[in-house]
Amino acid sequence: MWNDEIVEEVRKARDDYAAQFNYDLEAIFEDIRRQEEKSHREVVSLPPRKPELVELTGSVNRALRLLADTAASATGKTRQRGKTANERPKRSS
Repeated sequence: MWNDEIVEEVRKARDDYAAQFNYDLEAIFEDIRRQEEKSHREVVSLPPRKPELVELTGSVNRALRLLADTAASATGKTRQRGKTANERPKRSS
């Protein structure tokens, strides 16, 4: 596996920092809060934005059909068109 020296250095620093607080998240959070207060920088908290609803029905249906067709061709099974996934086959008497 390939290792990146910078990533390893950051992970070690993160682990060393967390070890100072015995990996206690509340203690780590309080330390970060104290650091924010000492920095005298303005900390801005913005209200969450509401997600914009977008009509994707056609795109989703096309994507699902493509996915089903791709899976069917990969497994060698043909997909029955016109039937829904929840529809059961009729029993023969």
